[in-house]
Amino acid sequence: MKRKHRLICAHILLCCACAPQASADNLYLTMEGYLPVQTHGESAVKATRETTVISAKELADKQVDSVADIVNLAPGAEAQSRSGHGIQSDITLRGSTYQQVLVLIDGVRANDSQTAHYSMDLPVPLQDIERIEILHGQGSALYGPDALGGVVNIITKPAKNTGLEVKSKVSEYSTTLLSGSYGKKSGPFAQKVSFEKSSSDGFRYDTDFDNLVLSSKSELRGKNSTTGLSLGYMDKEYGAYDFYTPGAGYPSREHTKTYLGEASNSVDCGWGQLSSKAFYRRHDDTFTLDQTRPAFYVNNHKTYYYGAEARASLPLGEQNLLLGAEAAQDSIASTNLGDHSRPRQSVFGQLSGQIRQDWFYDAALRVDNAGWGTRLSPNIGLSYWPSQYWKLRASSGLAFRAPSFTELYYRDPLNNGNPDLKPEEALSYDIGADFMQGREFSASITAFLRNQHNLIDWVGSTQRGPWTATNIGQVSIYGLEASASARKGDFSVSFGGSLTGSDKEPDYFSKYALTYPTAQGMLNVSYARNGFTAGTGLVHRDRHNLSGYTLLNAKISWTDGRIEIFADGSNLLNISYQEIAGIPQPGRWLGIGASLKLGV
Repeated sequence: MKRKHRLICAHILLCCACAPQASADNLYLTMEGYLPVQTHGESAVKATRETTVISAKELADKQVDSVADIVNLAPGAEAQSRSGHGIQSDITLRGSTYQQVLVLIDGVRANDSQTAHYSMDLPVPLQDIERIEILHGQGSALYGPDALGGVVNIITKPAKNTGLEVKSKVSEYSTTLLSGSYGKKSGPFAQKVSFEKSSSDGFRYDTDFDNLVLSSKSELRGKNSTTGLSLGYMDKEYGAYDFYTPGAGYPSREHTKTYLGEASNSVDCGWGQLSSKAFYRRHDDTFTLDQTRPAFYVNNHKTYYYGAEARASLPLGEQNLLLGAEAAQDSIASTNLGDHSRPRQSVFGQLSGQIRQDWFYDAALRVDNAGWGTRLSPNIGLSYWPSQYWKLRASSGLAFRAPSFTELYYRDPLNNGNPDLKPEEALSYDIGADFMQGREFSASITAFLRNQHNLIDWVGSTQRGPWTATNIGQVSIYGLEASASARKGDFSVSFGGSLTGSDKEPDYFSKYALTYPTAQGMLNVSYARNGFTAGTGLVHRDRHNLSGYTLLNAKISWTDGRIEIFADGSNLLNISYQEIAGIPQPGRWLGIGASLKLGV
């Protein structure tokens, strides 16, 4: 154990290269809804947690084709992909499993109760994203199940006068992308509609894809209120060669459909703010194990998630009180798993504010009740400014995750679910320091520890299974995250890194857990002047039982404000690598494209 800690401390000095972050003035903006949203500056001052904010504007010089690519820009985060262009990706944060990260779209849960393999089936066109906020560490105190490693909140652009925006891109392997949106405001009403269509022959056999995304956002703004309706739809079919059977040689096929709806209302009452929302998510999945023999093995699943939430934000002098309640239900109808439902009721609250000059705090508690029992999720955080540039912070909290329907009920020749599984629990601690000097320079470092109990993993007696879902013994995850960004004239650079280690009892072969990067580092450099931008990103990752690899991405573009012409490339060094054992990733992938804005 001591040797592992010494290795981490030494390695952080060698691996200090990390993702580009938000500009210094909003780098520590807290999660929307996690703390009462104020101005960026005030939120940065009061924040007790590490939060990465990546805005659409900051992606102009980055090579990104999916939300997965954006998540990979945050320290300590990785979207482990089974194919190119983020067609199927699993997110890990701070050494978490892919099931231990909560994904939200405008605050609405996107996690799939069948399996988190589908939590990234997001019915949101890439150009509709305003920003992505990543909360590092526990988040169950206000968001409920699944937020052990962190929370990824995708904030979409508001409905307003944007006119027509169209984007087209072509790249290798007959890969095409066409997307567009139109926004119009008339008096108090605003409407925006968008679409995204992408397809590819795939970089190798059975990695082709065909993806359609449609979205609509309506907003009615009154003097003191806003009412909104958001709708999204995704239809995605793709080759899934050995996605869930690495090394077995199955030419699998996956076809998923995702439906998402949210109706919301927010009212400024003078004495506070009241907000409410109703939400609905449906996910359909047809999985064919061998598309050359369709009748051999096919699974059909439909999952549903729906409910409502209400919350009130009440200013109390230097303090702020947030109170809320939620009622929701997960259910599934499946040819393999059967039919099951899981209702849940929750109440939560948070008190935050200033203790004295330069000292800030937040304390939150959530109570969730469902068929698996009652879970309390407390969290407390503290921050202190010893000078106008430095902030010290610390937090601790308890988080949990309920077993997925797959972990409970799935059956096939190599995998067996376990209906007696208990929820996972984790007690987390982190301590960190931030340095901010205007927009010119910012830096951050955080040490974290997560003690997990009843961790759920697919356990095998050999590296090839068979696998059984099991609550294993105590697992501790620990590590360091560091980042820094600087600007000088037309140039900007960001770098940093993360190191993660673990101790587990007992020892066993793991199918999904503990596959996080043990060390990762990234370096991004960009230049922008007179409509021309150029950026390059370098990333290196090491992980258990897989060879380390280094990837180089780049993008150049020119714009006059309405027309943009760009070229980009991923894995320019043409490195052979795997993010998930047994599933090769794409080599060099080059593309060109253009976008046009009219009537803005």
